[in-house]
Amino acid sequence: MEFTKPEPFNGATFTKECEKANVIVENFYDNGEGSLVITADSKLKTTITELLKNHDGSNTSPTTMEKLEAAGISLDELRSILGL
Repeated sequence: MEFTKPEPFNGATFTKECEKANVIVENFYDNGEGSLVITADSKLKTTITELLKNHDGSNTSPTTMEKLEAAGISLDELRSILGL
């Protein structure tokens, strides 16, 4: 599904907002033409539209912990992966 990309947009924040709303987004990307292409159940289109309308992307520099959280990796898992 294609949506108008809010400005500013923060992917880590959007992922958290989706999780809080129990919206499962399989994938999303910027198509380079001002739109976000989002892979999710089409029944969620209205909910996703509302999430994007209310999206707070003002924090455009997520912390390392936010990036790990958005990727679904805990700090302990990262340490294990790195052999630390």
